[in-house]
Amino acid sequence: MLFFNTFSSAGIRPGSDIKEISDEYYLHMIPWYKLHDRHIESYRRTGSEVMIGLEGNSRILMDLADKTYSVTIEGVEIARNQSTFCQIDSDRIAFYSIAAASLSAALPHGWSAAQIGGLALSAGAPEEVEPEVIDGRITVFVPGRRPVMVYRDGAKAKQSHSVKPT
Repeated sequence: MLFFNTFSSAGIRPGSDIKEISDEYYLHMIPWYKLHDRHIESYRRTGSEVMIGLEGNSRILMDLADKTYSVTIEGVEIARNQSTFCQIDSDRIAFYSIAAASLSAALPHGWSAAQIGGLALSAGAPEEVEPEVIDGRITVFVPGRRPVMVYRDGAKAKQSHSVKPT
C-alpha cells in the first residue's frame, strides 16, 4: 500500500475482528495519510531494497525480500516493521505494534513532558499508561495490537474519557 501509494480498506469488512481493523488503521492508514499527497522526488532500487524519496524530507524505505520497512515524514520516523509511532495532530501521538513493545517518538515542539499523558485504548474504557520522556523522546509500552494514545494534555484527556484506574 505504501509502495504503490494506494489506499486500501481490504482489511476492513463486515464481521472483521477489532484487531484486524486496528492493524489496518494504525499500521496502514495513519502512515498513508501522512504520505499520500507528497510528490515523489527520487526513487532508488538496489536488489530488494527500495527507497522512495518524497518532498518535505520524507521517504519510504523497504526491503521487499525481508518484508521490512520504515516511513519518515519531515525527517521524523513514524513507522517501522509492523509498528507505528506517529503524531496524528497537534494534541495526539498514536503508538501501535503487532507485538508488545516499547516504542518511542520525539517529543513534539511545544509539548511539555510534565503535562503529557497516555491512554491504552480498547473497546471498553481506556486505561491510563505512563509515558516516559528521556532526552526529548517519549517512550511508552504498547501491548500487542492495542493502541496507546499519548496526549499533549494528559489531564484533559483523562477527563474526557472514562478511564479505568491503574
